[in-house]
Amino acid sequence: VEVESAGDSVLYIDEHSRGRDASARPFFFFQAEDGIRDFCLSRGLGDVYKRQGLVMIGQYAWEKGDPLKLITVYDGDLKTCTPEYPYIYYYSPSPDPQDLAKRICVKKCPKSMNEEGLECQANSKMSSCSKSGSFMIYPTSTLGGRMCFPKDPGIIQYLNQTLSLQQWEGHVQDVVSTWKLIIICGITSFLFGFAYLCIIRNCAGPMVWAALIGFLLLMIFLSYLSYEKLQKVEAANDPNMEFDVTLWKVVTYGSFGAIAIYGLLLCCCLGKIQLSIAVIQSGAYFVFDVVSSLLVPPITILLVTAVVLVFGAFASFVYSLGTPVPPSNPLYPIGTMKLEEEQKYYLYTVIFGCFWNIALVYALSEFVLASCTCIWYFREGGWYLLKSFFRGIFYHLGSLAFGSLLIALLWTVRVIFEVIADQANRLSETNPITRGILCCVRCCLDCFERFLKLLNRNAYIQIAITGKGFLGASKDAIDLMLRNGVSFGLTFGLSGIFTFLGRICITGATMALGYYVLTRDIAYYNKIGSPLFPCICIGVIAFLIASVIMNVYSVACEAILQCFLIDTEMSRHRPDHVRFCPEPLISCFESLKD
Repeated sequence: VEVESAGDSVLYIDEHSRGRDASARPFFFFQAEDGIRDFCLSRGLGDVYKRQGLVMIGQYAWEKGDPLKLITVYDGDLKTCTPEYPYIYYYSPSPDPQDLAKRICVKKCPKSMNEEGLECQANSKMSSCSKSGSFMIYPTSTLGGRMCFPKDPGIIQYLNQTLSLQQWEGHVQDVVSTWKLIIICGITSFLFGFAYLCIIRNCAGPMVWAALIGFLLLMIFLSYLSYEKLQKVEAANDPNMEFDVTLWKVVTYGSFGAIAIYGLLLCCCLGKIQLSIAVIQSGAYFVFDVVSSLLVPPITILLVTAVVLVFGAFASFVYSLGTPVPPSNPLYPIGTMKLEEEQKYYLYTVIFGCFWNIALVYALSEFVLASCTCIWYFREGGWYLLKSFFRGIFYHLGSLAFGSLLIALLWTVRVIFEVIADQANRLSETNPITRGILCCVRCCLDCFERFLKLLNRNAYIQIAITGKGFLGASKDAIDLMLRNGVSFGLTFGLSGIFTFLGRICITGATMALGYYVLTRDIAYYNKIGSPLFPCICIGVIAFLIASVIMNVYSVACEAILQCFLIDTEMSRHRPDHVRFCPEPLISCFESLKD
């Protein structure tokens, strides 16, 4: 085994693996902070959690907190319902605000109207819970373990009228009646997605060149029209039309100049355009070859959901450390919690930890996709997904945690800014200067977040290729993008366009198919009242599936471009360097190598 290197990119090549066949591949990419070193297991996030106090806060909140305090209920006098009388019972099942303020704590909720009385905690609103007095007993059911919810048909009718429940029941019934078609359309959207990738793989070149040349012809046609208009205005020889003459001269000459600049750029960037086309075609090849990579977005959604649930429960324990406070509005039976300064710090720490872990899950998913692409490009072999998850969790979790920390900090800044902006808007609702400043700051934060996500994603790709730490990989990614700015810009632009069109085409084709079946098939047409909601469900599912396919494809294109550029730079240092690029990139590789 010998080492091939170009700058900071290091590959281990088997001496017997020379040639263009499939056996020519690097063994693996080792973690490298300052050059190559042996495998070194990542310390993980255990120490990070200890240092930021999450473990300590969690233990303290588990021992001292009680989430049941969050649903402490109060009677009409805003007195706490004791454990002996834990349920809130209203004087009347009517939703009238005056009746909502008349509530009392009872020992148990009545099941029927035949009960003689209730055991209750009397207050100034209701001094007796006996049926013989003015107290009304009606059938209820327990809601949330704290409230007696009326079973009165009038309440059900009121909710139906307020929330339009009957109309929603009809829509739900339409969806239930067409669930088989919805599933079939979901599967069909996968087929449409692969059909779209097949079109990209075989027709991306003609499509891109047709669009570029078509845009040039459109510019020429519009310039000709402006020139015709200029001739007519000059022929009029009207002194009152001097401004129009000047305007159309600027438009005409400006359009001619734009055509010249556009044509010059096309001529100068022919090779770069061809490289970008080859990269987006290779991205389609990757998705076809590594279908298991499509599992990464669903796994990411499951992990993010788990993080939100875990930290939501965590936050409920921390929030319950405070002291229950009665509600400010007497119509509300549930109060709030008053936290001490230290308890607020605990809660803020948990919220930041939630942001950090969500960002970490997204970072891991991007790294896994980048690693799958790099292994596929350099022909490391099968088990792409398992290898990538193993590498990310056991060898690069610290680097991913550092990158996700930056995103979490930015999210925290944005949340604080939105709180301040909301308060500022309330204080100065009609001040346009304040609204303008807040809008500009929000736009700047959004742009910075986009830049940071772009930098992180490309840094993760560098980590997947070279095994470096986050800072070193970020530096290499920036250097690579600066050296090949045109290639990166064209590839990002074209892949973004094809990704957007893919989502639209896959979703639109699937919804059109579903609508056609719903309106033409008698079996479905007679079952449903309207095809609207089934089509909406089909569109949502198709859009999610299209987003999964296109997100994987987009990350693959960016990773393939970096792999290709590093591959070509290594070939310049070693004339006998083995070529790894896929078939669409072979011609570009030879031209750049020369």
